[in-house]
Amino acid sequence: MTEEIKEVEDIEPTQEQIEKWKEQFGKIYSTNLGGVEYIFRRLLRSEFKNITKSNATVLQQQLDAGHTMEDSVTILCTLCPVVTKDNINKLPAGVPTSLSGIIMEKSGFDDMAEAVEL
Repeated sequence: MTEEIKEVEDIEPTQEQIEKWKEQFGKIYSTNLGGVEYIFRRLLRSEFKNITKSNATVLQQQLDAGHTMEDSVTILCTLCPVVTKDNINKLPAGVPTSLSGIIMEKSGFDDMAEAVEL
């Protein structure tokens, strides 16, 4: 792992910072991937629509930069350690995919939810 990511990992947020995030974003969550604790928030509908809008220019810019939707969700919603477009490619390969999946689930995209017939 790079020094840039490692440096951020060593910084544990204070309870005060966690409370500020809760005030700003509502619920926040924590998960451990590969021995690193990631703190994240839910994705808002407006953010999801912005990420997925079918504007060809935006999509091409993301592809040119080597970023996927998973990367965009991870960058936008991960609070600690800070993940940026500059350091995301230095994370272990599965972290952005796994983390974005967890974020999407906590944001209401739960394909395992069952509907009950009324």
